[in-house]
Amino acid sequence: MIRRSLTIGLMLSCVIALGSSKAEAGKLSLKGSASGTYVNTQTDTDGDGEKASLISLGAKGTLGSSTIQGVNEYVRSGSATCPNGNAGDEFTLLRSLNSAAPANFVQRFESTGDLLFSEQTSGTLCFAPAFSG
Repeated sequence: MIRRSLTIGLMLSCVIALGSSKAEAGKLSLKGSASGTYVNTQTDTDGDGEKASLISLGAKGTLGSSTIQGVNEYVRSGSATCPNGNAGDEFTLLRSLNSAAPANFVQRFESTGDLLFSEQTSGTLCFAPAFSG
């Protein structure tokens, strides 16, 4: 009985080792949509009074449904014309200016439970509030 259990254990170990040894590098095009929310944290990397944000999103895309959580910090970079044509304020990801700034995310895919860890290296946001009279 002990010998049979040992044999089964070794076979399973080999299957797991062989199955998990596949890894490929390359480009993967991703498309999708996301919605969610953010809250300010206590982190203010550059001391300008603008704090980093904790982001929580639900997403659907090329790799299926997922959830995303992360932290990043933006700084106001000036006035701008936003993509919708309205005047607004432009914000730049602080990580592109200061490597100590937070810009990390973890994405969990619902179908497999797999986790994807990522780091945002650059980004720009444009905020143009719409007012109706």
